[in-house]
Amino acid sequence: MDQAASAAQSTDFLMDFDLIGNTYTVFNKMTFYENEPVARMLRDKAKAEVAKTLAGKPEILLTKAYEKLDQAYEKMKVGYTVICNNYLYQLVWNDSIAQKAKLDIFNAPTVNMQAFNATDLFKMSFVGKSTVTSLVTFKIGETRTQDQIINLQVKRTLDNALAKLQKKYVQFRPVSPIASVGPVTAQIGLKEGVEKGQSFEILEQGFNKLGLPVWKSIGKVSVDKKKPIWDNTAGAEATTFD
Repeated sequence: MDQAASAAQSTDFLMDFDLIGNTYTVFNKMTFYENEPVARMLRDKAKAEVAKTLAGKPEILLTKAYEKLDQAYEKMKVGYTVICNNYLYQLVWNDSIAQKAKLDIFNAPTVNMQAFNATDLFKMSFVGKSTVTSLVTFKIGETRTQDQIINLQVKRTLDNALAKLQKKYVQFRPVSPIASVGPVTAQIGLKEGVEKGQSFEILEQGFNKLGLPVWKSIGKVSVDKKKPIWDNTAGAEATTFD
C-alpha cells in the first residue's frame, strides 16, 4: 500500500510538473493619446497642400475642399488612440527546480508558505513582445458613460494583445476542448483572434507508461468562411459558437 501511495504521489507530482511549466505572465503598458492634436495637424497639412494645388483656381473650389477637410477633422478628433505594448514571460521550470521546490516547499501535507515567500527559486524568462493599437471614440446618442466606454475598450485591447501573443508564440496558444462534432465546434471566437479560414490541429489525449497524459495530432479543422465567428469579446452578446 505504501509503495502504491508513493507511486501515485510521484505520478501526481509529475503531472503538476507538466502544468507548472506552462505558467505565463503578461505585462501590459498602455498609453492613451488624444486624437484631436493629430487630427488637427493632418487637417492643417492637407489644407496647405490643397492651397498649393488650387492656387489660381476659383475660390469656390478651395472653400469646398476646406469644408471637406474640416468635416473629416470633426470625425477624427473625437476620442483617443490606444497603444498597448505587451511583454510575455514564462516561468523557468525544469527537473532540478521541481525537485528543490518539492523538498523545500511542497514536501508536507500543506504548502510551506514561509519558504514559498522567501525563496528565490522561481524566475521568469522573457519570451517576446507584441504591440496593438485601438481607437476609443464617443458617438452621438451613446448611452454609456465616457468611463464605461474607456473601460470596455481597455478590456478589448487587452484581449487583442493576448490574441496577438498567442498567434506569435506557439507555446502560448490556447487549447480548447471540442464542444460538438458534425460540424466540429469549440468555444473560442473573436476574443482569441479566430479568423475565417484559419486552421487548427485536433489533438487526442493518450497516456504514456507512467500514466501521464500525452497529446497526438489526429487531424486539422478550418474555420467556416461563410458562417459568422462567435463574438465573445468584452461587451458583446455571446449567442453562437463557430
